[in-house]
Amino acid sequence: MCLWLFAGDAVPEGVSALLASSLLFLLPDEGGKPTLTWEAACRIDWGVLLLFGGGMSLGGLLFDTGLADSLGKGLVSLLGVKTAFGTAGVYGALALVTSELSSNTASANVAVPTALALSKAVGVHPVYPALAATLASSFGFLLPVSTPPNALVYGTGRVRLKDMMRLGLALDVFGFFLIWLGLSLFRF
Repeated sequence: MCLWLFAGDAVPEGVSALLASSLLFLLPDEGGKPTLTWEAACRIDWGVLLLFGGGMSLGGLLFDTGLADSLGKGLVSLLGVKTAFGTAGVYGALALVTSELSSNTASANVAVPTALALSKAVGVHPVYPALAATLASSFGFLLPVSTPPNALVYGTGRVRLKDMMRLGLALDVFGFFLIWLGLSLFRF
């Protein structure tokens, strides 16, 4: 048991993912052949996987470098937002834009803690901005990097990027206003 605890702290996540995926080449399936052959690995759409991984890295860097926090504070001060509902609009928009440039998970990891921290600094109830950021992070229909389903659909080659962007923008705008107006129905 102590070995697993030590390995969990000592081995970075990327290394453990590589080790686990390497086992697919070594462990046999029910027929005695390797679970994953080199031929099957070559047919994987690696471009889509790299696109998704890059989005996760970008989201992490936005948070680690403090760019997301600076952007949020700058937007709130620029727009002069002082209410929870206004702050929710700013963070909903920020989360939506961030989710277009990185994965939804990375966007939520950046936007929600920043929304909570800035809500306290502005002196507004944090539920509105946190909910807006959480829900808006689930959107992101514009680019293939936004969500794994977007990447999979784009990876088929049947959807043009121009069409994905045009329809995705309409869904994003509609979703933003739906979230923002939906939050106005609740009182915390």
